[in-house]
Amino acid sequence: MLFDQLRGRTRISGSLLARSETYWVADLSREDIVEVARGGPANPVRVPASQIPRMDAGPDGALAVWRAVSKGELGCLPQVIIADQGVLEDFTAWAATYFPSLGPLSAQTRLLTPTVLREARRRESATNWRRLAACAVALCFGEVLSYTDQSRRATDITFIMCRSTLSFTLIRSAILGFQPSRIKEIAQSWRSVRSRLGQSTNVESSQLVQEIIFDLAKKAEVGTTAKGRALLGYDLDVPSILGRYGVYGVGNEGPLFSSRQKHERSLTAEERVEIFDRVSTALVHEGGRGDLEKGLILATLAYWCRAGFPQQLAIMAPYQEVFPQSTIWLAALQQESAKSDALAIGEGIGWRLARELFRAGDVFATPSCDISELELEVLMRGSNFKGLTTASDRARLEVELFPGVTTVVRTEHYSVQSPGEVPITGNTLHSAFEEKERERALKSVESSLQRAVRDIQRLRRQKRR
Repeated sequence: MLFDQLRGRTRISGSLLARSETYWVADLSREDIVEVARGGPANPVRVPASQIPRMDAGPDGALAVWRAVSKGELGCLPQVIIADQGVLEDFTAWAATYFPSLGPLSAQTRLLTPTVLREARRRESATNWRRLAACAVALCFGEVLSYTDQSRRATDITFIMCRSTLSFTLIRSAILGFQPSRIKEIAQSWRSVRSRLGQSTNVESSQLVQEIIFDLAKKAEVGTTAKGRALLGYDLDVPSILGRYGVYGVGNEGPLFSSRQKHERSLTAEERVEIFDRVSTALVHEGGRGDLEKGLILATLAYWCRAGFPQQLAIMAPYQEVFPQSTIWLAALQQESAKSDALAIGEGIGWRLARELFRAGDVFATPSCDISELELEVLMRGSNFKGLTTASDRARLEVELFPGVTTVVRTEHYSVQSPGEVPITGNTLHSAFEEKERERALKSVESSLQRAVRDIQRLRRQKRR
């Protein structure tokens, strides 16, 4: 009987789902926006779902599209406005000037070109990414930590910090099923939005994040992970790495590596930490290798040394300022880790990030952003953008880069003294790292001057003799 009831509910749910795929379309001019928002007539006509991807308003026209079960359930504004980019830009500029009480038009309805609408409707979510949830969340945390000093712990990171990262943006794009070419454009949009608002990015970190996520996307597509001894072409063989620093007889242990051989003894936790400290100290003073490769070696040894993403971050903390990208490498190594390791970070923030990353991307759902990239660019050409941020007193804006893909950037109201925040989205994004770089440079200059003074003193003594 219970089975029959559940089967009946399934039939009902399926029926409701079919009815919800009913669309209503009307021609729209920019002046109509005010009339429609005030409940005026739009006179939409019903069209089948199959016609939506083929909708095109022509070079100068625009179409308003609602999705509703019946005409009586249409919202005040359509869920989507379809037009060429020039027409959409004209709509946003007109609305900001003559209908400012509406706020950003793109926060109320999605503004899409016919091409973008077709792509957003045609894509298929990449379900294989769910097996990489721990790695996905860890990358958001790892990127944030790569921008901060060692005093910042994983437990201090906020949800907004992680939402601001390129990792979140690109992983969300990959999960929604967008093609690599589109994901590259989204990455460029992320950088462009930050640049427009005068906010810095770390080129090396963002490039590494992008390469890692594209590598993960390929593995998710074919249903495999990076189990083995290489990541982006780098060798992860622990015995080989340790052998370079005079440590022998140690095997590859951990879920990412093969099990140790019979002749290799298992090390205690204290012995592993001792080896890690010895090799890490040697890495700091070693020449010939780039900091990026050194960061990978450090992350690999931390992964080998301890279990659990938070514990691995803790052991790497003293070297984080020297090799800031090491936390990104460590996050990439979590591909075979249990979900609970990374998702449990931050008292629920990890789980919340996973929820947002895997949230369904429905182009006809209500926008969750404050403004779209298209409208942001239009408003920044004039005085409307300053009026928007001043009137609303917003510290941050959530900007939609592509349907379902958003990022968070700060405005002029952002304060770096806000409780629990770091300037992850501000001009001082890398101030801690840059300060350390300046300190190291000054120390190097000081050391050179001291050597020069000693040389001069020695020459003077020789002349006196």
